[in-house]
Amino acid sequence: YMLTVNKTESGFVVYLKGAPDVVMQYCRGYEAEIKKQTALMTSNGLRVICFAKYESAVLPQEPLKGKFAFVGLCGMEDPPRPNAAQSIKLCKRAGIRTVMITGDHPDTALSIAQKLGISDKKGMVLTEKDTINMNPEEFSKVLEKCNVFARVTPNFKLKIVSALKSKGYVVAMTGDGVNDAPSIKNADIGIGMGIAVIKTVDVAEQNQQVGAAQLGHDGGKGVVIAQNLVVSRLNLGGGDRVVLVDNGNDAHLQQ
Repeated sequence: YMLTVNKTESGFVVYLKGAPDVVMQYCRGYEAEIKKQTALMTSNGLRVICFAKYESAVLPQEPLKGKFAFVGLCGMEDPPRPNAAQSIKLCKRAGIRTVMITGDHPDTALSIAQKLGISDKKGMVLTEKDTINMNPEEFSKVLEKCNVFARVTPNFKLKIVSALKSKGYVVAMTGDGVNDAPSIKNADIGIGMGIAVIKTVDVAEQNQQVGAAQLGHDGGKGVVIAQNLVVSRLNLGGGDRVVLVDNGNDAHLQQ
């Protein structure tokens, strides 16, 4: 979430924004309607932000403890690039399995994954919370069934990459932020893209990985991922299993 305290002519106003399930912990009222509308928006692939606020005559010393009132919901669409689904098909033909890992709401993640062909209509989506009580054997089994992970932290990304490697997969990890560095470092093939491309690629190269690709010099637009991974697949040999672990924010793959 994000919180700001703003000075006004009559005192102060505190604004809060974030994921609906987080913001609802601090404000009361409209819970049922918020959940209903959030489910409707996320099922259509929208990223949803919830807003709340309250006013105070004096500067709040603990602003999160104020009586927040619900303001509204905002749904934002970040659609996959036109050729993204075709790139996923190209990966499949090359024997590459694509796994989406994202911080988005589970319904948003699954909706986008289905549009891209990463998951089918009966596909599974798991959050980090869903797997927290699984033992290593249970987690290993679920990895074979699930291609979409949502509400994921950097540590859980690293856990997924490590678990896939332990199962014999050659893992290629994409990432566009510094928080992706640990999982990119641990992957066999680190792919840095977007605004943090230099940082992520530096981390990958320092780890002396199988391969490190630097993509997205123009902020992620026109990135050719599938073709690079097909080349990596051929270089690794036909007997290897390859999995592309895709950060949810990098789901705009192009051929």
